[in-house]
Amino acid sequence: MIHRKSVNKKEVITSTSNVEQKFDEEQRKIGLIVEPEQRQKAQINLEVRKTILSTLPGLNNTVTNVNELTRSEIKQIAVERIKQKIYSTPQKNLFTAEMIKEVEDAYEAVVHDFLQNIIEIPRITIQQSNEVRSGFKDFDLDTRSLNYQPVSEEILVKKLREQENSVDIISGKGRGIHDGPENIIVNELMNYPEIDYDEQTELLFRLTGQAIEKFRAYLDDDKLMNVVQFHKKEIGSYIYSQMKQHFYCEAPSYEKPMVKPFTRIEEHNFSKYTKDSIHHFTRDNHSNQCHS
Repeated sequence: MIHRKSVNKKEVITSTSNVEQKFDEEQRKIGLIVEPEQRQKAQINLEVRKTILSTLPGLNNTVTNVNELTRSEIKQIAVERIKQKIYSTPQKNLFTAEMIKEVEDAYEAVVHDFLQNIIEIPRITIQQSNEVRSGFKDFDLDTRSLNYQPVSEEILVKKLREQENSVDIISGKGRGIHDGPENIIVNELMNYPEIDYDEQTELLFRLTGQAIEKFRAYLDDDKLMNVVQFHKKEIGSYIYSQMKQHFYCEAPSYEKPMVKPFTRIEEHNFSKYTKDSIHHFTRDNHSNQCHS
């Protein structure tokens, strides 16, 4: 009897590059060598080539394309880095001297395999050199269309009670205990995401003050407060619509792009059902085409 849990059991599979697969196969063969001296020599050669391979991606900021890894001056840079890596290994290798001697001889062969098994995908980094500045330019409010009229006390009280976030408190007699008219309008303007109170405080109060002055020209204090309380959203929208016309956003400058012609191919982890087998897609596909 087969349990469902065993059928649906999954395992993690790590994909590696062709070169690394060759190294793994070579390591398996080295383990089968009987002669100690020959096995030691093969192991040193393999370790050197692994070290060279791990160093090559770090040269992507030294070359403009992957083929430049074969140039003599790039090879010299690479060899020095590889030697430094071998010398700086926390656990000193007993065969460090032998490995250093192998580096220059093995470099070309490893680079050749690397070139044959890499997809040259550039990595471009573009970084801003300064912050993006935005805000509103200074201007005077056009108040010609601000002609709101007061509403009845009953209508005002009803509306204030309907406003969940209102800063106004209604007293027993229907009179409002409220914030100042300028603050009411500024609070309304702060609901717009482009407006930064800390950055634009002076402009906000100046524009709001100009709107209030227009109302004072034809309303007494009580009627002015009535208009502000009842029409605060409309007044805020009126001021904001003019602010948008004076909005600015400075284009940022950028540092010189950093271009790396190729990057390290990282291992990828996949999951599969344990009972499923793995097939080499390109190899199996080629075989099927040959037999079709």
